[in-house]
This record gives sequence, C-alpha cells and structure tokens, in this order.
Amino acid sequence: LHWLRASLRPMGIAESCFSWLGLKPHRAALMLGASFSCGMAMEYFMINVWIKDTNFYSTVLRKEAERREAMQDESTEPGFAGHVRRQWALKERELAQQRLAQQTEQQR
Repeated sequence: LHWLRASLRPMGIAESCFSWLGLKPHRAALMLGASFSCGMAMEYFMINVWIKDTNFYSTVLRKEAERREAMQDESTEPGFAGHVRRQWALKERELAQQRLAQQTEQQR
C-alpha cells in the first residue's frame, strides 16, 4: 500500500517533466522552443519561397485538382455497386426464363 501512496502523490512540473520525458524542465522547454521554431521556419518556407513560378501550396492545389478529376473519371465507370446491379439483373433474367420454361411445361 505504501508504493500506491507514493505513486499517487502530486508531482510538480520538474518531477512530471523528468518522469514523462526523462528531461529536466529547462531542457524540455528548450526542446519545445526549438520544435516550434523549426515548424515556423518550414511553414514560412512553404508559404513565401517561390521556385520558378510555384510554391508549396500552389503545387498542393494543382495535385488535389488532378486527384479529384481522376476520381470523377473513375466514378463514371461502374464500381462495386454497378457490378452488383449487373449481377442482380442477370439473376432476374435467369429466374424469369426459368419461370417461363416452367409455365410452358405445365401448359403441355
């Protein structure tokens, strides 16, 4: 029971940083600041740096438009639902032919 009370005691920022990350709070703050700085630099590059006549976001827009156009082209071709509809129609025709054959046999 002693180990349970020791594990449930409230921890401060220093203890929680060290127990979760294995780092001292100062080192964790430096790592967090460096991560934010790297992310900010990447975002700045993607928005403001133009290579020839394009940047990251114009390339993303173009690729997304191409992907959506390809999806529309594929949607005109029958997918799984179209395949099931065709099989259903074929089965209905077969059953209708069988019923017709049975009715003609019964009439003889």
